[in-house]
Amino acid sequence: MSTSHNESTPRNPAPKINPAAALQRAQKDLAESEQRNRLALEAAGIGTWSWNVATGVVCWDTRCKALFGLSETEPNTTYEAFFQRLLPEDQKSTEDAIKDCVETTGEYDIIHRVIWRDKSVHWLRCKGRFLKGAQAPQLAGVAVDVTWLKMSEQERLQEEDQLRKANDDLERRVRERTAELEQSTAQNMEQSKAAMHLSSRILKVQDEERRSIGRELHDSLGQSLTVVKLNLDLLSDLERQTQPHPDKTKCLSECLEAVEQCLKEARTISHLLHPPLLDEVGFGSAARWYVDTFSRRGGREVKRNIPDGLPRLQNNTELALFRVMQESLTNVQRHSGCSRVEVTIDFDDENVTLRVKDNGIGIPGDRLKAFRNSGGEVGIGLAGMRERMRDLGGRLVLDSNGEGTTVTAVVPVVKEPSSFALASTNFAA
Repeated sequence: MSTSHNESTPRNPAPKINPAAALQRAQKDLAESEQRNRLALEAAGIGTWSWNVATGVVCWDTRCKALFGLSETEPNTTYEAFFQRLLPEDQKSTEDAIKDCVETTGEYDIIHRVIWRDKSVHWLRCKGRFLKGAQAPQLAGVAVDVTWLKMSEQERLQEEDQLRKANDDLERRVRERTAELEQSTAQNMEQSKAAMHLSSRILKVQDEERRSIGRELHDSLGQSLTVVKLNLDLLSDLERQTQPHPDKTKCLSECLEAVEQCLKEARTISHLLHPPLLDEVGFGSAARWYVDTFSRRGGREVKRNIPDGLPRLQNNTELALFRVMQESLTNVQRHSGCSRVEVTIDFDDENVTLRVKDNGIGIPGDRLKAFRNSGGEVGIGLAGMRERMRDLGGRLVLDSNGEGTTVTAVVPVVKEPSSFALASTNFAA
């Protein structure tokens, strides 16, 4: 027979819960949690606060009281007393933030300054939330000291301000120095212009003086020497008509030779100071005469390439070109030690170019560089040549090496307004 299992299996009874013990345990857990929270807040330097909107009472915990410079035994304060502890400059912004939290956003976050009883100022950041519940509405939150952060920010702002002031001062000094340099440069330019003008004027006065001395030599001294020579010729003729005396004849002969030599020298010096051909028929003919005269001195081969069709130029241009050629050949004679020299004149519708080239020892590199940079170190003659060209809007180029020296002068063509006659070649003797 099968056994029937109609009887029910017994079950474990549910444990009985003691309400009082459960409540006690929950309160203990809550207290421990609050204790841990307080410890965490204190470790972080954070204080808690609340403001009862209805009653106006403000409650601070111990840490929050310390943040406001109060002792832990201080009683709770009021909304109005809280504002009295704020720096006056921060009261309006704090009031606006609280109003905006209560009426609109429900969130409160602001940084303001509080004044302790010892008059020291501290920065606090207060962050909270507006709570609406069965109880009276309140604004609750936390506060933390951010004085160190604000001080660092202020120091940074002060450093930035100092840097900005230093930069402004530097820029001001740079502007002042720039203005001084610009003024000094302008003064130097004015002085340079004045010096150039003076140099140009000196050259012109020198040329005028040379012309005057040349004319004096030709007109005054030359005529006097001519009269002396004529008288000596007459005395010589009278001496031959009477019984000649050997000593007197020799003396007269030496006097005649000396006077003849003086006349030649006076004529040569006069022409060198200011060749009359330059005024009469122009630079081309005067250049041929001077080169031929230089060639007759001997000692070197002289080649001239001077065209017959050179037009008459303005007087100052022709005189400047002649002086450059004259000074260049003088330097060849004194310094070059060459065996060959070539004088070439070219012209077109825009420029006249004079070139004097020799195969001498050349100019040392350092002196040549100094001349190109400043015009010095190679003598007054070359500096004067360059000044003459610059005064006419032209240029002087000096090239030199161990195989010789080339002086090139280039001036713009400015023809005489009254005449375009070509220079004659009949006077090149």
